[in-house]
Amino acid sequence: MQPYLSVPARYRQQTNRFGGLDRNASIRQGQFADMENLCADQYPVLSTRPGRAFDRFPGRTGALYSGDGLIRVEGSALVLPDRRVELGLTEGEKTLCAMGAYVLVFPDKKYASLTDPEDMGTMEASFTPAGRITVTPCTLEGGDRLPDYVQEDSPEEPENKSFWLDTSETPPVLKQWSGESAMWITEETAYVRLEAQGIGRDFRVYDSVWLSGAGALDGANTVWAREEDWLVLTGILGDTESLPQTLTIARRVPEMDWVTECGNRLWGCRAGKNAQGDTVNELYASRLGDFRNWESFLGMSTDSYSVSVGTPGPFTGAVTHLGTPLFFKEDCLYKVYGSYPANFRVQCTPCRGVQPGCGRSLAIVGEMLYYKSPMGVCAFDGSLPQEIGEPLGMAPFENAVGAGFGGKYYLSMEEKGADAIYVYDTFRGLWHKETGLGARQMVSCRGKLYALDGQGRVHCLRGEESSEKVEWMAKTGRIDGWEPERYLTGITLHMVLAPYAKAEILVRYDSAGPWESVGAVTGRGERFRLPIRPRKCSHLELMLKGTGQMQLFSLTRILQKGRDGL
Repeated sequence: MQPYLSVPARYRQQTNRFGGLDRNASIRQGQFADMENLCADQYPVLSTRPGRAFDRFPGRTGALYSGDGLIRVEGSALVLPDRRVELGLTEGEKTLCAMGAYVLVFPDKKYASLTDPEDMGTMEASFTPAGRITVTPCTLEGGDRLPDYVQEDSPEEPENKSFWLDTSETPPVLKQWSGESAMWITEETAYVRLEAQGIGRDFRVYDSVWLSGAGALDGANTVWAREEDWLVLTGILGDTESLPQTLTIARRVPEMDWVTECGNRLWGCRAGKNAQGDTVNELYASRLGDFRNWESFLGMSTDSYSVSVGTPGPFTGAVTHLGTPLFFKEDCLYKVYGSYPANFRVQCTPCRGVQPGCGRSLAIVGEMLYYKSPMGVCAFDGSLPQEIGEPLGMAPFENAVGAGFGGKYYLSMEEKGADAIYVYDTFRGLWHKETGLGARQMVSCRGKLYALDGQGRVHCLRGEESSEKVEWMAKTGRIDGWEPERYLTGITLHMVLAPYAKAEILVRYDSAGPWESVGAVTGRGERFRLPIRPRKCSHLELMLKGTGQMQLFSLTRILQKGRDGL
């Protein structure tokens, strides 16, 4: 009988679906404990992210916004898709918001029209005369209307339609004689005309203004008619008077921490000191269709709106989601329901709010709102937020900035001073990690994703051709070196490297000692299989790193039968 040797049975365990990043202690096969510049664009294949276009514009940018094209703040100007608008903006980071055909710049409170090159300026307006102002009782249209009588007692034998300023009441009441009914009819509203050179230049009809230094006219008022050198306000006078040059007429916009547009109104919030030095904790809405007016309270459906809220602490973010303005604090959010001031209703929901310093992480992908909370990354569908950042571990992230693009949520965050971009695939629930660039703002515009860094440079993260040679890395979790009755004899990687791209494979055994290089390869654009022969160990970790485009199709473990793993 001829002798023969038995061949030990071999088993193969193939992983061909790669699940992204998981920084927790125990992770599933196909996931990675750490990575750099990898993505799920070709899922289930693991691939290198596309190249980026760096420093897209020569000037220093202060803000980004997405409209019909990319809108930027550059120096003191607002750069629209078709022109540059000089607004005299101050230095520092800005917030841009759109309302109708206008782009608004905060905290400068400036605006520019997207359609009319001549329509631009300041939301606020103020006038202080060089000399005294003449004030005359007038009609709504601005014509003179001096009272025929100014006295306490009712005039005797008045003529039809004559006016009497009844000074027996405080404040005085303007009345008109009706010959038909033989009685004095109280005028519901009396008007005065203020005249001074240039007084009406910066105001518009129906502007809500605030007067100070005007004696009896001090306080809130409304512009009912105007020309360049006069305007009509509400007020009662018995004769033409003059006011001192200390008078100030102002159209005011409140100081706001965050702004958002909803329902053809601009909404904002403020917790802290307002422009007048008072401590406030309030939500605001502009007049309907008018971002310039925030103090219009005439009892109409188009009025402005303001309300105080009770929870302490600063506002940490604001956004419009599913047709509702949302205002976040660290531990709650406010929703405003309704369509006009009389039926506006504010609801406070205690929940995971937006982490301080992470207000720019708010981003909508599809119908879902994503943001960075103090406890992790949350997804909000309109009811209550849900945690989605568990694979990122318990690291103390801060200064989060986010944007949605192509069904993914891009989130730049800092961890102990070092920043990275974490990409959440909303369809598959996977996280991937990319090299950070200190993003301060991110926007998606016309099929491109832009990021503004801390030096005022704009980078295109997605959507533009790039010659960047991407440096990438992937580190697996623990790969067991033995199982009951079987032990690990080999690992095979099935991958593609672009021409002249490079890759190196390193191994670390039993979570100790240095990483050992076990192979390096230069790509030719073809698929290849790279075998690895590990030594006996309890477990090992693989690290793949390289430069250039890479695709990893599968990782196969080869196990051989052996007693007690020996």
